[in-house]
Amino acid sequence: MRVKTSWQMFNSALVAAVLVTCLAFAMPFGMRSFVAAAESPGRLPAGDPDFKGTLGRTIKEAKPSFPEPIRAPKGAPNIVLIMTDDTGFGHSSTFGGPIPTPTLDRLANNGLRYNRFHTTALCSPTRAALLTGRNHHSAGTGMVTEFATGFPGYAGIIPASAALVSQVLRGNGYNTAAFGKWHNTPPWEAGPTGPFDHWPTNLGFEYFYGFLGGDTNQWAPALVENTKRIQPPNDPTYHLMTDMTNRAIDWIRTQKTTEPNKPFFVYFAPGATHAPHHAPQSWIERFKGQFDQGWDKVREETFARQKQLGVVPANTILTPRHKTIPAWDSLSADDKQLYARMQEVFAGFLAYTDNEIGRVISAIEQLGDLDNTMVVYIVGDNGASPEGGLTGTDNEAKRFNGVVDTIESNLKLKDQLGGPMAYNNYPVGWAYAGSTPFQWTKQIASHFGGTRNPMVISWPKRIKEKNGLRTQFHHAVDIVPTIYQAVGVQAPTEVNGVPQKPMEGVSLVYTFDEAQAKGRHTTQYFEMLGSRAIYHDGWVAAAFHGRLPWSMVASSVDIDSEPWELYNIDEDFSEATDLATANPKKLHALQAMFWIEAAKYQVLPIDDRTVGRMLNSPQPEVAPGRTAATFYPGIILPEACAPNTKNRSSTITAVVNLQKPGAEGVLVAEGGRFGGYSLYIKNGKLVLHYNFLNVARYTITSNTDVPLGKSTLRYEFKAAGNARGGGGTGKLFINDQQVGEGRIARTAPNILSIDETFNVGMDIGTPVSEDYQAPFPFTDTLEQVTIELK
Repeated sequence: MRVKTSWQMFNSALVAAVLVTCLAFAMPFGMRSFVAAAESPGRLPAGDPDFKGTLGRTIKEAKPSFPEPIRAPKGAPNIVLIMTDDTGFGHSSTFGGPIPTPTLDRLANNGLRYNRFHTTALCSPTRAALLTGRNHHSAGTGMVTEFATGFPGYAGIIPASAALVSQVLRGNGYNTAAFGKWHNTPPWEAGPTGPFDHWPTNLGFEYFYGFLGGDTNQWAPALVENTKRIQPPNDPTYHLMTDMTNRAIDWIRTQKTTEPNKPFFVYFAPGATHAPHHAPQSWIERFKGQFDQGWDKVREETFARQKQLGVVPANTILTPRHKTIPAWDSLSADDKQLYARMQEVFAGFLAYTDNEIGRVISAIEQLGDLDNTMVVYIVGDNGASPEGGLTGTDNEAKRFNGVVDTIESNLKLKDQLGGPMAYNNYPVGWAYAGSTPFQWTKQIASHFGGTRNPMVISWPKRIKEKNGLRTQFHHAVDIVPTIYQAVGVQAPTEVNGVPQKPMEGVSLVYTFDEAQAKGRHTTQYFEMLGSRAIYHDGWVAAAFHGRLPWSMVASSVDIDSEPWELYNIDEDFSEATDLATANPKKLHALQAMFWIEAAKYQVLPIDDRTVGRMLNSPQPEVAPGRTAATFYPGIILPEACAPNTKNRSSTITAVVNLQKPGAEGVLVAEGGRFGGYSLYIKNGKLVLHYNFLNVARYTITSNTDVPLGKSTLRYEFKAAGNARGGGGTGKLFINDQQVGEGRIARTAPNILSIDETFNVGMDIGTPVSEDYQAPFPFTDTLEQVTIELK
């Protein structure tokens, strides 16, 4: 028998004391947080798990133990959440539209169609509601992020108290990825320095591939991978829709082959069918001649198919075309030819998109996982887009700068529509046809033309009915609760230490087995740009606020005196019969309810401004008060983070050191083919090119070559007066000697382009000037570029 010496006994006691002290010290920070998490499973993350092994004085006396990985509930399905963009109720063949959508058909035939599902009437707000399960104002997104005003419901920032479904699923053992359109990052945070808190990868998505803004050029997109802006390949056959589909398929295959028992959540949100309507020529040509009958006839044909399919009740009334939209028969031959082509392009875009979505579904099927994958396919984040105006447009950026399109300008690009030389959108007549059978379109939250979108849910393992129809009233806020119930988790009460707002939607799972189940979403408000409505128990009170959605002019109608309409939508599917006069008591009750809901969900103050939001509610700046900034080659900035040269005088100074003759390339550029400016060297000359929305172009070229060696090159723009979008005089200097001068008659007052960026030493995306091919990198030494704002 060995007897411990007093030194050994002292050592043992010391170790024991240290262990006890360490464990006691650790308890508040580690084990206690785990205990608290165990007692309150609604907290995410759960905290550090306790150590389940044993500790000893030496390794021989200790037993290791690794923490158990977080695992999803047993049998939890994969989730694929799909949402197209600017697609109306009457577009897809699955819901009676003229455009074949076989993937949507396939999922519907193996699942359920929902014909009373609703969105918010606009992009960012619907996405915020869809991903958080809270109303768009509750999620700080009462308007698109570019029009944020700083009020709680309009901050353009999803609050930490409204965690996204991606955060919750990731915290419950899912892999997560997002592809395509995001549009929920504040523009002033979209630069290379972030902050990245509101980017997809900091909101629960482990991988992101797509674009941050509201739309992008499908041929030359403003791509982001995770938090890095990247250039698309220089390939004439490239298209974002196929690229993001390939990326999604690769990610899903990698995830499933690596961890076959771990479920995934994929948010697949194409930029289609938002403008620009870009599609491969082969897809466009499939629809040649199919819309020559015009939007009035197409609307009637769609309505007949909707009744035949049963996606609208037999007693539904087709609402009339708005009086400001011309009848198709009143148009000239040139008008008809142009507008029919615009719709052919749109149809090709939607059909192509549905085909690519089908490739994602087929890839999951090939992995043997489709049976236990819940696919939610929402056709549009709002109604069809009226933003092409009465004539359609060859460049969407014109609208945001108050430039009116003409038939003559559009006809010049008729054969280019859908391709890389146009940034096109169709006329509002086609948007109205795409919203059949309802009144109005995207932007109008008061009526179903802006807010009712088709939805299909397929989950073969759980949903046994095939090709079923569900007519319960539901909304985008109901998708997150549906996912949580399907997965078998509860909405957390706390995420990252932040108490959570309760879910504001209800699960649709109850509808999976009972076609005639009583609807559980009994009350829902709607509001966008002053137009508003309230649904309650089968009735809708609606107030259209007076601004035509194809106009940027704010409404002059007083909110307190404008008329309201009343509809019994259980009997009147399309809101065709106004009962306000017949039932004023019901109307008044619903009006009062609207204001209660508006106060509850941060809708106040009602804000009906459009461009006025940008002018009178300036958003945070990246570098407030800075009037001069120096940049170095390789930088890529979105317009919101770049020096704002609009509506003012400015100076651009580039320092170069030419080592060899023939140096050329872009020194600095912002924008692209559809608007912007570029300062570059070509054929030895210094050139400034200003592209006014692809409507007018102004070029100033130096009268002498840029010399070898170190030179300072400068462009000065002197604005003529204070008018927004006014012109001015541009001057070029080489080493302080004036070498060129020219008049720039018009400049963009609001935005240079929709999605292009500010670049130094190159021009990525599309070229500002057709004098070169992007990216036209500078081939010699460019030391720096300084921009001064006057």
